[in-house]
Amino acid sequence: MTKEERVSKVLNDFLQSQGYNNVIAQYIELSDSYYLATGQIVLGGLADAKADEIFIEYCEKDLGLKVNISVETLAFLHELGHHNTLDFIDDMDIMVSKIIKEALYMQAEETEEAFMKYFTCPVEQEATIDAVNFCNHNPELVIELDNQLLTALYE
Repeated sequence: MTKEERVSKVLNDFLQSQGYNNVIAQYIELSDSYYLATGQIVLGGLADAKADEIFIEYCEKDLGLKVNISVETLAFLHELGHHNTLDFIDDMDIMVSKIIKEALYMQAEETEEAFMKYFTCPVEQEATIDAVNFCNHNPELVIELDNQLLTALYE
């Protein structure tokens, strides 16, 4: 079994165990992470250490994350958060988020301020709040997922 197959299996087993029968996850080594409204989560292997550090700090300090997990697991749960919050995000929040993201992409800055603008735009923030809440309410389950995911990624 390849690394991509191992990781995808861990993610899909988790989704199935939580009743997400209409969501599919796939790990792609040379991709960013994202969610498609068709119910597909892509966990990407491309990482930005600075962005990852800022994201974890934001989750812990600003959103109250109490579970010590890898950024990979948090990224997956964040993408799942997009699925969970899809019906609660209004058109204005989507439009504001799109404008913020486009402006940040055009600037191509990798500063803490730019990362925080991205993390706190409405669509991204709601998905992250959902992920943090899930972590804080299900710490044992999330730690188990984290262990399985890290094993699949780095064995």
